[in-house]
Amino acid sequence: DWAKGYYQLAVEAYDKGLNRVTEVLLLNATILAPQWSYFYIELANYYYLAGQYKMAIEQIKLCMTQFHPKSDCQKYFESDLKQDQTHRVGFLMNKIKKI
Repeated sequence: DWAKGYYQLAVEAYDKGLNRVTEVLLLNATILAPQWSYFYIELANYYYLAGQYKMAIEQIKLCMTQFHPKSDCQKYFESDLKQDQTHRVGFLMNKIKKI
């Protein structure tokens, strides 16, 4: 629940243009719930939107070292990052609400 809270705050911060706060909140969500791919993917997507492609790749690589989220992160890497496709921060909100 803490990770979800940080995630929701990150989406709100991003909507208000608070990019540094968004980054910190998304990082905290990944730390609190490393078993969920969604937080890593949202953070990678945020970095990519911010023009920090290397940081996006770093997050996906970190995600792929985790047992459970590995396949989702690999899929995101192949279908989105490699294809230069980005999403609005918060694009996984509905999935995250269900966990």
